[in-house]
Amino acid sequence: MRAGRLKHTIAVTRRVTKKGTPDTFTPIATLRAEIISRDARSFLAEAGEQTEAAVVFRVRYRPGIEPGDRVTMGEREFVIDELKEIVARRVLELRCTGERA
Repeated sequence: MRAGRLKHTIAVTRRVTKKGTPDTFTPIATLRAEIISRDARSFLAEAGEQTEAAVVFRVRYRPGIEPGDRVTMGEREFVIDELKEIVARRVLELRCTGERA
């Protein structure tokens, strides 16, 4: 992984649920990332067709990130659907979906 490709700053947060209080999001990490791909996937929902943006972020390996965590880049928010380790604990791909802008 080349440092020059890590042009974007993202924040990874995790939902914390406590009984009797609203859900909050706790910061896990602020990382530099490369955006690998952006595309639109159409999902058929009960009420009709809904379009979500699919984005893959590539970051340096960081333990503790899990599917279900949230990625924030600027004003956009994405949910991590899948993690993929590349080059044995050196590179991590965060495969995310979010609302299409």
